[in-house]
Amino acid sequence: MRRWPWFLVAGLSAGAAFNIRPAALLPLGAIFLALLIARRSATVWLALGVMVALLPQFMFNRSRGILGLPVPERTGWLSELQSSYAPFIVRYDTVIAVTETPPSVSFCSPRMARALEGAVPTSPGELAVTYLERLPESLAMALQKIGAALHWPLSSPYLTPAPVLNAVFALLITAVTVIGASVLLRHAFGRSHSLTFNRIVVLLAWAGSLVGLVTSVTETRFALALVLLGIVGCAVLAADGLRPGQERSARWWVAGAVAAVVALYAVGVTGMVHVFPFLAGLEDCTPL
Repeated sequence: MRRWPWFLVAGLSAGAAFNIRPAALLPLGAIFLALLIARRSATVWLALGVMVALLPQFMFNRSRGILGLPVPERTGWLSELQSSYAPFIVRYDTVIAVTETPPSVSFCSPRMARALEGAVPTSPGELAVTYLERLPESLAMALQKIGAALHWPLSSPYLTPAPVLNAVFALLITAVTVIGASVLLRHAFGRSHSLTFNRIVVLLAWAGSLVGLVTSVTETRFALALVLLGIVGCAVLAADGLRPGQERSARWWVAGAVAAVVALYAVGVTGMVHVFPFLAGLEDCTPL
């Protein structure tokens, strides 16, 4: 069976994903690098698909007299904005059925805001340095961003207050994501499985999606890739079931997965305690 049409379609999808949300470059770039190392012939069709997908944006930019770049006009500005707010904003939402203007709300980490001492990064490189220099506060912040991104309300990607229902739905989304990820990791590194190229690609997409959440001003929709991978992992679990002789190890795995779900859910809750004005500055992110 010829595979090049599938790689071409994958390239078209990757180019469209990058055009819609440039932060998708992280997982897409990791996958492309893996293909370049292991399957060079595939990267030709993948790159061709990406170029075809980005051609309309390139032509639109040229028609407006913008330099010949295949990205939206204000991508650079958006990257600076994301880098400036990512270190202390846990999540932001667009709120439905409210009268405020603008109908937006942000959640921040006062601890990380204090650690920044008034200095915010203005580029992805500076953001990476900021996280590395401010450990362990930045690690706690990163976990809060991931946990909070999985607190999907029923009205996701928008926020409509529904305390009990939203809490149950957020727990369900967190459980699917964590359990599915643990299944994929178990299949990749378990004794009875081998680390195949396909599994490496899935793990790179998963890791890149995590980094994308941590390095952006996160919305719930940004966690879509993680949730989809979690669904894949849960499907694998449902299809494989338990093999003979694995009952004892499975009990430990289930216990660990449940503990991880509860822990990540709780971390997400802590990240959504401090509400402050939409994209306000460090001075507004003070402890309650």
